[in-house]
Amino acid sequence: MSNGDHVVSRSEFDAEFAAFVSGLGDGRSMSGVGGDENLFDAGVLDSFSVIKLIALIENLVGRPIDLEQAAIETFATTDLIYGTFVSSGSASGVGRRN
Repeated sequence: MSNGDHVVSRSEFDAEFAAFVSGLGDGRSMSGVGGDENLFDAGVLDSFSVIKLIALIENLVGRPIDLEQAAIETFATTDLIYGTFVSSGSASGVGRRN
């Protein structure tokens, strides 16, 4: 693997994330779930699925994510996940609050 990050657009991320959620089973889907909606409250994610999600994110971006700087709340919405771990320049923004 190269040392450069993979560039993943928001639409690519959303498609990969939706496929990931469907693969979790239990009838989970992203249907009707917006980018700012809490994924835990919507029944899309739970603490066990976050571990699988971390592997997906690392695969998409081509680098490990720094879990020491990420709280479980960072995985609460697709907007937070994308902005923290996936979008361009996000490596320096891990754990950043606006």
